[in-house]
Amino acid sequence: MSRGRKIGIMFIIIGTLIPLVSLLWVTGYDHKKGIISNIYNVSIVLREEKSGNEGAVESSSKMTKFTPKRLPYRFILALGIFLVFIGILRLDLST
Repeated sequence: MSRGRKIGIMFIIIGTLIPLVSLLWVTGYDHKKGIISNIYNVSIVLREEKSGNEGAVESSSKMTKFTPKRLPYRFILALGIFLVFIGILRLDLST
């Protein structure tokens, strides 16, 4: 087995495992909706909204101001599809 073939297989494995493992932290799934609307609406919560005093200024507010609250699952799924595609391409070029 050549080195390019091994790298291609690793890309395919990583590309399938990243979306599957990230399903553990997904929120917003609705079993009544279809697959497309679930992929569009499902996300991973990165930080919770604070329901405290809105006027209070915290020392870490500058950092949390620029970090997103949610990471849409469609971005993770697109990364997985891209990695699988690169793996298939590496497998094809290695032969």
